[in-house]
Amino acid sequence: MLETTTVNSMINILVVDDQKTSQQFLKNSLESEPDFNIIGIANNGEEAIEKVAKFQPNIVIMDINMPVMNGLAATKVIAERYTSTKVLIFSLYDDDESLSNAIEAGAKGYLFKNTPSEEIIMAIRSAHLGYFQLGPGLLERYLYRFSTNSLTNKEINKKLANVSTIVDKNQDISFLTSKIVKDISNVERNVLLNRTLIYIMFIFTTLLLFLVMFNKA
Repeated sequence: MLETTTVNSMINILVVDDQKTSQQFLKNSLESEPDFNIIGIANNGEEAIEKVAKFQPNIVIMDINMPVMNGLAATKVIAERYTSTKVLIFSLYDDDESLSNAIEAGAKGYLFKNTPSEEIIMAIRSAHLGYFQLGPGLLERYLYRFSTNSLTNKEINKKLANVSTIVDKNQDISFLTSKIVKDISNVERNVLLNRTLIYIMFIFTTLLLFLVMFNKA
């Protein structure tokens, strides 16, 4: 169920990045928004966890590559301990592994550092409402990544659970995709899933995603 907010409610934001240029860019981009309140800046993941514990921000904008503790490790801790705080990854990394690791760590979105200011602003407001945020083309890449790899049944179940979360925790998709994996598991047992079967599952899941988006339009 999505969290609700009023137009006039403030969105408290913590910026986490060790690069001063990125910190300044985000401050300049966000400070002018009347419903945004930047409650602090952290230079690494360890500082981020401390400030989340102290200030309980609504949104954390998190870099990945930082000293002391990286952004993915910090995201995992925040997602487990402070469930009302949503982490948006803000990174230069555009590789599939970073995207997959961020989602599995509990991030509620992934944006590139070249994302225009207006899109960052929209992503923050949407994430605050409970919507998962991914930059252009990233959902397709995430689905394709696990559709073309040899994964165990357990790994497929985990990734499909992440996909269900991305599409607003839709219960119908969660049920159907889990059933697909269960049916395949009965045939394959403990053997790695055949790539053809995974690809069919990928196509089916993608169609379900489009159906959900169409119904919500």
